[in-house]
Amino acid sequence: MARLVRLAVAMLCAHVGLAHALQMDVQPAVGGAWILLSGEFKPGDGERFTKLLAATRNAIIVVLQSPGGSLKSGLNIGTTIREHKMSTLVQNNTTCASACAAAWLGGSRRYIEPSARIGFHSSYTEDWRNNPTESRGGNALLGAYANRIGLSDRAAYYITEADPKTMTWLTFNAAKQLGIEVFPFNNGIALQNAPRGGTATAPETPQADSVQAGIAQLAQMFPAMFFEQIAQRPEIALDYLQSTYADDVTYNGAVVARAQVLELQRRRAERWPDQAYAVRPDSVTVKCSTGSGLCEVAGIADWEWSSWGRGARANGSSRFWFQISMESRPPVVRAETITVISRQGTGPQ
Repeated sequence: MARLVRLAVAMLCAHVGLAHALQMDVQPAVGGAWILLSGEFKPGDGERFTKLLAATRNAIIVVLQSPGGSLKSGLNIGTTIREHKMSTLVQNNTTCASACAAAWLGGSRRYIEPSARIGFHSSYTEDWRNNPTESRGGNALLGAYANRIGLSDRAAYYITEADPKTMTWLTFNAAKQLGIEVFPFNNGIALQNAPRGGTATAPETPQADSVQAGIAQLAQMFPAMFFEQIAQRPEIALDYLQSTYADDVTYNGAVVARAQVLELQRRRAERWPDQAYAVRPDSVTVKCSTGSGLCEVAGIADWEWSSWGRGARANGSSRFWFQISMESRPPVVRAETITVISRQGTGPQ
C-alpha cells in the first residue's frame, strides 16, 4: 500500500468508523456567504475548495468540522482561505482536528465558540498495517505553512509536538501565549438557518423583540466584516463593495453615485495594495430604528497600509459611522463617514 502523508485523528476515527469525503456546502447569510466544510479531508479537496470559492459570491467565512485527513488538502485549503482573507470558525459541540485545524489556522480572523474543540498533533505516515509513524517531511510542511501565515516558531512547534496517537487541544490561554490570534464567537453573526455539520433546520417564528435584537447584533458585526472585505485583493474588495453600497451614498457628507465611491476605493487600493484593519470591539455602538430597517453603526478602527513598490507605509486610527439598511441581504450602506484621528507613516504618502 502506498504510504500516505496524512493528518488524522486516529483515536476519533476508531469511534466514528469510516469517515465520509469532505462535504462542502454554501449557505447565504447577512453580510455574505458562509462555506461549511464537514467530513474527512481527502486528496483533491484543496482543488475542489478553490473551484467552489471561485463560483461563490461574497464568501466571508469558512465553518469547519472534521476529524482530519489529507495533510496536503488541509494546507491547500488553509492557504486559499488566507489568500482570500476569509475568517474561519469552529462551532459549539464540534471538533476540528489535525488537517482541519491546520486549515482553520489559515483564517484572517479565527473564531471559536465556547464548547468547540481544535486539536493538533504531528504529521505521520502509515505502514501496511496502518501503524502511524511520525513524518519529518509532513512536519516540515506544517512548519513552513505556519511561517507563511505569520505564526511564530513556538507556535509551529506546538502544532506538531503531540504524538500521532495523541492530541493537543488548543485553549485561549495557549493561543495567547503562542501569539495565535483567536476571537471568541458569540453568535454575533448567524446563518439564516443556523446549520450545524452541513444540516439546516427550519427557523422558528421569531418575536418582534428578538428580531430587533438580532438585527442589532448583525449590525454590530458589520464593521468587522466590511473592513475585512475591503482589505482583500482589489478585485474581490470591489466586487463586495459593488453589492454593499446603495445606488447613491451620502459619502463623507456629500451625496455621490456608487460608481464614484468604488472609484475612490479602487484608487486607494492601487496606491496602498496591502491593507489591514482591526475594529476595536469595545468602541462599536449601534442604534437601530424600529420598523425602518435602518441602523447606525459607529466605532474606531486601527489600520495599516503599505506599498512595498513605493517604499511607503502608514498606520493610524479612524472613526467610522455607517447608516445601513438591514432589510437587504447583504446589508446596504446608505451613508458613510470615516475620519482619521491619528496617522503616521514613512516614505511617500
